[in-house]
Amino acid sequence: MSEYPDRPVYIIDDEQYILQSLEAVLRTSGINNVVTCNDSRNVLEMILQKPPSLVLLDLTMPHVSGEVLLPELKKLYPDLPVVIITGVNELSTAVECMKNGASDYLVKAIENTKLLAVVKKSLSINDLKKENSLLKKSLLSSSDDVDDAFKSIITESRSMQSVFRYLTIISGTNQTVLIRGETGTGKELTAEAVHKASGREGEFISINAAGLDDAMFSDALFGHKKGAYSGADSNRPGLIDKAAGGTLFLDEIGDLSSGSQIKLLRLLEKGEYYALGSDLLKKASCRIIAATNCDLESLMEEGVFRRDLYYRLSAHEVTLPPLRQRREDIPLLIEYFTLKISTELKTAEPEIKSSFIKRVSSLDLPGNVRELTTILNRCINSAADGILSESLLAKIVPESEIASDESSGSEYFQEVVFPENLPQLKEWSNILVDEALRRSGGNISSAAALLGISQPALSKRLAKRS
Repeated sequence: MSEYPDRPVYIIDDEQYILQSLEAVLRTSGINNVVTCNDSRNVLEMILQKPPSLVLLDLTMPHVSGEVLLPELKKLYPDLPVVIITGVNELSTAVECMKNGASDYLVKAIENTKLLAVVKKSLSINDLKKENSLLKKSLLSSSDDVDDAFKSIITESRSMQSVFRYLTIISGTNQTVLIRGETGTGKELTAEAVHKASGREGEFISINAAGLDDAMFSDALFGHKKGAYSGADSNRPGLIDKAAGGTLFLDEIGDLSSGSQIKLLRLLEKGEYYALGSDLLKKASCRIIAATNCDLESLMEEGVFRRDLYYRLSAHEVTLPPLRQRREDIPLLIEYFTLKISTELKTAEPEIKSSFIKRVSSLDLPGNVRELTTILNRCINSAADGILSESLLAKIVPESEIASDESSGSEYFQEVVFPENLPQLKEWSNILVDEALRRSGGNISSAAALLGISQPALSKRLAKRS
């Protein structure tokens, strides 16, 4: 089972029963990376060897008091959240602790719900600071490094590489990711690459939500106990159990029923669930990545898709551009899939004419890579002479779907007419941004992909203009 958070939560108190009580509360809520210390003299050495994500610190202790430790902890780790837990209910003491860098102040005995709310808030803020630091470092860096997990996806597209760089940065977080894009753009491949890049020890488990009614969705995700319903002859773990410590990929999320949306929202909010027919509360330890080819904005306007669920699913959001916006990838894909298909068919690899590649590259391909592989399959099976030619393609694909030579590649090779007085570079930048927003219908993620920059970088540009 993977540990959460990545760095431990330290509980520092000289009373053993308090350490055990607080640790039990955290562990039962899914915070399982906990270190306790009942001798304050050992604290600084311990955290230097194993840096914390959060410290719960008692004020009144023998040897070294919490009031002495607090400034020392903040000196070593200025951004470290330190929550004071003490029996001293004095305003002046609380104020002094906050001045010295404490993030919160709790008085014993603390209600479990209050403790967990403060701890989870502190961890969330810490995660955001870490993530912002990584994003800032990436945006200021000229490095084009993409995790090796993404290099198995065939592309030379700058917009795709931009998406992969962003996903490389956020892959190690526990936050949700929403991958948008037309059918056949590689959403599941991308999700699996995020999982591999994250280094999570658990499995990558995938489920397609399309066509699942509420009962099927609940059973698939949460599992059931023997006797939960007619035909439930034995206990069956759900996909959340199977993805423990790993990633659960929910495809076609826009097709979820309203009942399933509510259940998924509760899972994301609480991190807890019940198997069908069971009263045993379970903790989810998998990361969730979702994908859709639907226009979620329209579905939300119509009241078909919940806005609160969208916000929970889209802590990070990317849009994969369709093939017609990255036609430079089509020749690479033709070569790859021609070899793959002919190997599977146990036939000689066919000769590919340049005119064939040119014609295929001129197709709109609304089904993207999926449609491309179908066309290649048909062509290879029909190529009696072992040659993939323009005339063969014309027999497989209706002429109406093939663009003329004049329009071929027009989306990325257009003649630019310059005015007599050239605009400044800043003006050209604004023109490109406006055009990308127009083409993407105002979707910032899609516009950023078209421009070959990250979504945060485009958002920053837009903020400066407003």
